[in-house]
Amino acid sequence: MACILHSIATTEIEIYGVNWLSNQGLNDAGNFEQYINSLYWSFTTMCTVGYGDFHPMTTNERILSMMIMILSSGIFAFIIGDIGRIVSGFNVLAA
Repeated sequence: MACILHSIATTEIEIYGVNWLSNQGLNDAGNFEQYINSLYWSFTTMCTVGYGDFHPMTTNERILSMMIMILSSGIFAFIIGDIGRIVSGFNVLAA
């Protein structure tokens, strides 16, 4: 997800002139620093639905953000459901 966000930002800067990189003052930063920031964004979006310290500025960045939040919520729901299934299996064995 970080790679996709970074590639969207680097390709859309010429079209829109503004994106999350310019909002964070990272236009002139090296690729490594830009990627680390996009990786941080991906982790916070997937784990906590974002801290709000930086947000998508273009339509494609917003679409990617929504897709990541939906995917992450589904994975979280699957994990919690699976844990519930395992715990309910322990109750059947104990009875």
